[in-house]
Amino acid sequence: MKKEELFETINDINEKDIQEAREYTVKKKPFWIKWGIPAICAALLLMIFTNPFSPHTGDSPVAAGPITVLA
Repeated sequence: MKKEELFETINDINEKDIQEAREYTVKKKPFWIKWGIPAICAALLLMIFTNPFSPHTGDSPVAAGPITVLA
């Protein structure tokens, strides 16, 4: 972009737009998004790996092997 084009573009900016840009503030994330979602993920992982019926633990009370359906 040439200098002339740059200065022409800068001169075309409206004062209203400049004022809005000065007043703009970034909104903070709500508390539950910042801490709630990671807490839910941690709780789900904890439930998965501490569940006594989970195959991830070696002492599962469920017998290993194929599932049979009794009719």
